[in-house]
Amino acid sequence: MRKRKIAALLAAVFMVGCCCHVTASTVIDDAEDKKDEAQENLDEVNGQIEDIRSAQGALKSEMAQYDSELMAVLTDLDILEGDIAIQEQEIAQANEDLETATALEKQQYEAMKLRIQYMYENGEQSIWSAIVGSENISDFLNRVEYVSDVYEYDRQMLTNYQEVVQQVEDLTVQLADEMAEMEDLQQNLGEQQASLEQLIASKRAEIADFDSQLKRAQSLASQYAQTIRQQNKIIADEQERLQAAAAAAAAQAAANATTVQGTEQNTASSTQTGTETTGQTGTETSSQTSTETVGQTSTETSGQTGGEGLTGGKNPPFTTGVS
Repeated sequence: MRKRKIAALLAAVFMVGCCCHVTASTVIDDAEDKKDEAQENLDEVNGQIEDIRSAQGALKSEMAQYDSELMAVLTDLDILEGDIAIQEQEIAQANEDLETATALEKQQYEAMKLRIQYMYENGEQSIWSAIVGSENISDFLNRVEYVSDVYEYDRQMLTNYQEVVQQVEDLTVQLADEMAEMEDLQQNLGEQQASLEQLIASKRAEIADFDSQLKRAQSLASQYAQTIRQQNKIIADEQERLQAAAAAAAAQAAANATTVQGTEQNTASSTQTGTETTGQTGTETSSQTSTETVGQTSTETSGQTGGEGLTGGKNPPFTTGVS
């Protein structure tokens, strides 16, 4: 009987523990599922973050290259603008020199024409004047040679001015060609600058977009990490609660077993005492009953026998004071 009660009690405790364990197992399994899902999402987002950072790095490298190219173009433009300014000054100076040389050429040409015209118009008189006015033949030859030298000088000066004018004109054309090349280069560099600036602006927009994507991904990663921490805490708390419940159930089972054992001992003692009391009472009652029955039977028998002897076996209709 005692073993049956203890077994029933332990079975009840086991059933309660099983119910608690099943409930805890359900909570833990649910938390594990949520944790695994959050971990998968976190791994995926971390992969996206790595891809975004890699793309950002590539874009920044391109940006650095474009910035370097743009700086080179801007430097070339700055140098070219200085060269163009100098070229403009040289062209202006060449134009002034050309005007001066042209004016001198024209002036020399006009002077030469006058002298030639004078010599042509007054040639015979000049010759006769030179002959007549000459002191000797040597003086005459000197005068003739002077006139020839003046003429030759005029021709040489005119030739020189013409050469200077040609040189200045050639320089002016050269400077104009160089200026045209510089302007073409300036336009080309300007186009390169515009193209690079457009590329840089586009890359900056892409980097800004990647920054936004990175912030969103990092926010999601933070949320998933928080979910993992929460589920870990739920699992730890539930395991701790389960262990505490198991310990409490074990303690309760031990206490109940002790209580059942004490109760059974008290019951056994009470049963033994009752049995002894019942036996004693029954014996006494039985003895008393037997004595009373024997006495009563003997009296009844003795009376009955005496009567029969006096009356011939039958009781008289009345009795006297003495029996």
